[in-house]
Amino acid sequence: MNVLPDSGRKAILIDIGGVLVPSFLPAAAAAWGRRLGLAPAAVLNALFQGSDDQVLIGRVSEPAWWDIVAGRLGAGPELIAELRRDLAARERWDDSLTAFLRDLRGRAGIALVSNAWPGTRLRMAQAGLLDIADEIVLSSEVSYAKPDPRIYTAALRRLAAGPASALFVDDTPGHVAAAEALGLTGHVHTGAASTISRIETFLGQ
Repeated sequence: MNVLPDSGRKAILIDIGGVLVPSFLPAAAAAWGRRLGLAPAAVLNALFQGSDDQVLIGRVSEPAWWDIVAGRLGAGPELIAELRRDLAARERWDDSLTAFLRDLRGRAGIALVSNAWPGTRLRMAQAGLLDIADEIVLSSEVSYAKPDPRIYTAALRRLAAGPASALFVDDTPGHVAAAEALGLTGHVHTGAASTISRIETFLGQ
């Protein structure tokens, strides 16, 4: 990998959706499915399937993507606005993990590495969360998404870290496997307590 010289400082690369923001989509899809007379899977497909990769890498704006979702659901502007508000209200950052990352800064380099829509950084700023990491690497900003090796490389470069010095945390096993193939240590997230313990163990090695 073509990264900056390893500073020798350990690095933590960690996902947002499903890790720092626990998954809320199944419950939301079930609720909206009941309302719209659709199966939950159909709601999720309307939100994320098809050309979803284009919004993830910033080639389609969020407003343009919501126009696509509206067409798939046969929904008007008011209903789509309500859906967006509901999803935003359901998004909750894990307080224990965000507090842990804030306390961790200075002990290790920290990068958030997420497949995320274009408005993610703004929403983080509005929530006062930009200080939980040294770097924030979003697929919509760098134009490639996990498991593309380039997104891991971008995070390592920004932290001046080598792969052998880095731990990658994600709730998607395939994304973890891709990081491990590049030489990073991987951890599949299943809960805040086990992830915090794994990070502490990694930093103590």
